[in-house]
Amino acid sequence: MKTNEQTTNQPLEKRALVVEDDPSARGIIRRATEEYRERIDYATNVQDGLDLVHKSIEQARPYGVAYMDIGLPSCEGGEMNRGGGVRVIRELGESSPDTEIVVMSSHANHMAEKMGMRAVDKLKAGEDLAKYLGGGAN
Repeated sequence: MKTNEQTTNQPLEKRALVVEDDPSARGIIRRATEEYRERIDYATNVQDGLDLVHKSIEQARPYGVAYMDIGLPSCEGGEMNRGGGVRVIRELGESSPDTEIVVMSSHANHMAEKMGMRAVDKLKAGEDLAKYLGGGAN
C-alpha cells in the first residue's frame, strides 16, 4: 500500500487533480466522476494547476493521481505556445513523486509514452478516473 511519509505513514488518500482547459472535456470527466466530486480538484490553466500542486504539498495531502492536458496554452518568454501542461507535470514529478500522472490528449499519446507516462484519450478520462477513485484497477 502506498503511504505518505509526510503524514506519518498514513495511507494515501485517493484524491485527484484534473488540469484541463477544454470545458467540454472537463464536463465529460465531471459527469463520469460525479460521486467522487469532493475528492477532485480542477484547474483550467497552468498557473492554477501549479497553485493546486503547491497547496496539496503544503497541506501534506498529495494527489494520488493527476490527469493532465499536456497541450495547455502557456506564456513562456512573452510568447503563447501549447505544451504548458509539461510545466505542471515537471512540478508534480519533483514535489510529489508518488503521484501517478496520466496524460490526457486526443493526439499526443506517443509523446506521453516517450516520457514514460500513461496516456488516456480525453473522452475516456472520466471513466478511467472513476475506476481509480472507486478502488478499481487502472
